[in-house]
Amino acid sequence: QAQSGICMRNLNMFASRVLSWGIFFSSSFWRQVQSEDGSCDDTTPQQKIIDWVRSNGGVFSSKQEFRRAIPGDPSSFFGIFATEDIRKGELLTSVPWKCIVHSPIKKRDLGYTEENEYFNCETTDLLIDEMKKGDQSFFEPYITYMRNQPRGKIPSDWSNAGKDLLEEVIGYDFLPPQDAVGLVDMWKRLCHVKADNPMEVQMMVEYHARCDDNILVPVYDLYNHANGLRKNGIYKTTWGVKQEFFASRDILKGEEINHSYSQNDNQSEYTQENYDTPQFLRDYGFVESLPQRWTFDYENVKFDLEEQDGVLKVLWSVEPTAESTIYLQEQLERLEFVVGPRLKEIEEKTEIEIDVPLPSELVTIRQYYNALCTAIKAAVDTAILQFGDPTKKEHEFYPYDEISIPVKGARDAYNHESFRSYNMQINNPKWNLIEEDWSEYQHMQWVGDLSKNDACFFLNGEPQTSSSFRAHYHDIAAHFPTRYFNSVRRVAILGGG
Repeated sequence: QAQSGICMRNLNMFASRVLSWGIFFSSSFWRQVQSEDGSCDDTTPQQKIIDWVRSNGGVFSSKQEFRRAIPGDPSSFFGIFATEDIRKGELLTSVPWKCIVHSPIKKRDLGYTEENEYFNCETTDLLIDEMKKGDQSFFEPYITYMRNQPRGKIPSDWSNAGKDLLEEVIGYDFLPPQDAVGLVDMWKRLCHVKADNPMEVQMMVEYHARCDDNILVPVYDLYNHANGLRKNGIYKTTWGVKQEFFASRDILKGEEINHSYSQNDNQSEYTQENYDTPQFLRDYGFVESLPQRWTFDYENVKFDLEEQDGVLKVLWSVEPTAESTIYLQEQLERLEFVVGPRLKEIEEKTEIEIDVPLPSELVTIRQYYNALCTAIKAAVDTAILQFGDPTKKEHEFYPYDEISIPVKGARDAYNHESFRSYNMQINNPKWNLIEEDWSEYQHMQWVGDLSKNDACFFLNGEPQTSSSFRAHYHDIAAHFPTRYFNSVRRVAILGGG
C-alpha cells in the first residue's frame, strides 16, 4: 500500500510484457525495485523524504522505521514499524505546513463545477507544476519519489487488458465500485486537461492515491491502512500550521503502525459511513482485509463484514429485500460459474500475450474476486437465515382472468368495441382517421377515438391491432413466461418495431 516491492528475479515476464507493449520506465524505476546489494530492501527515497521533513522543523519519531514487513523478503510489503514500545498518545510524526502540497486558499476561477471537487484540480495542477520544476522544486525529495513510482497503482492506470478483466468481474457496474477504471478520463474531462502527457497522468494518479482530501502530506502517506483492532494511529490537522500523527493505543515493538483511511474520528461523517472496500480498490489500488464494508447500490444493500471467533459476521446497515437477495444470488452465480473459469484460464497462461493483464494487475483482480465472492456468499447466507429464501416462496400470479372487467384509467377493456377493428359492423361516428400512408405494396391507416385515447392500425383496410388490445396479447406474450423466473432484470426485445 505504501509501496509494493518486486525483486528483479520476479520481473522477467513483467519486463518482457511491458517491452512488448512499447511501455518504457526510467532506470530509476528499476533502482526502486532493487538496491545495489540486491536485497530488494532499498528505502533510500523514503528516508530522503523523512530527512527533508526533519530539516524543515518536522518530526519523525526514532521509535519507528520504514522497512519491509519481513526484511529481505521481496514478496512482503513496505510500511512503518515500531522499533520499541510506544505509549498511547505519543507523537509519531509532525509535518510542517510548508512541506505539505496544497492548493492556494483562493481557488482559481477556471469555471470548474462542484463535480470536480473529487479531484481538486488546483492541488493536482500545483503538483504537476512542482514536478516540472525538477531539482529546483522545494518539494524535490517528495516529487522525485512520486515521479519514480511504477505506473499502474490504481485500476484507472492499468493496462487495457487489466481494465477489461476487472470490468468483467464487476459486470460493468452491476457490482461495485462504480467508475472502477475511469478516473483518469474523468480527471481530464473535469479539470479541462487537453494534452495526454504520461508524466502528468502519473502525477494525477499519485495525487489521487495519496491525497488527504485536497492536501498531500509527505511521510504521513507512508502509513498503511487498517481498520478494526489493527488500527493504532490517528492524525490531527491544524490547518495552515501542521499535520500530526499520534498513537491511538499502545503499540508493541515490531508492530506495524497504521491508521484507517475511512474510519478516522477526524474524517467527515459521510466518509465514515459510506467509504467502503470497493472504493479502496478504485482509489488506492488494493483490497483491504477484514473488517470490510460493502455497498451494492444497484439493489441498495449495505453491510459490514467482520470476523468474530473465526466466523464471518454480516452486520446490516441496509437490510436486503427479497429482490436484493435474489440479485446477490444471481451475481454470485455469475462470478462462480462464468467469471471464475475465465479468470483461472488467464492465470494459467504461461506465454506472454498482449491481451493478458500484467502480473500485478492479475493478482489484485484475483484478490478482489475472492473478496467479492466471500462477501456476497456471507450476505446471501445471512439474509436467507434471517429473512428466508426468496426463491422458495410461492409466486403470486396476476393474469387478466376476467378481461371483460374495465380497467381504471383512460383506457378500459370495452374501448375496442367502438372500433371497426373489433366489430366491422359497428359504424361509430367517433371513429376518426388519424394518419394514412401508401407504400408500393400496402395502404396503411391509423384510426382512433381520441376521446378514449385509443388507436388501431389497418393494412389494406383490414384491422391488425389496437392499443386497447394490450391486455389480451401481452399477458400470453410477456407476462405469462416471465412468471417462471424469480426476477426479470435484463430483457432483449426482438422485432419490437
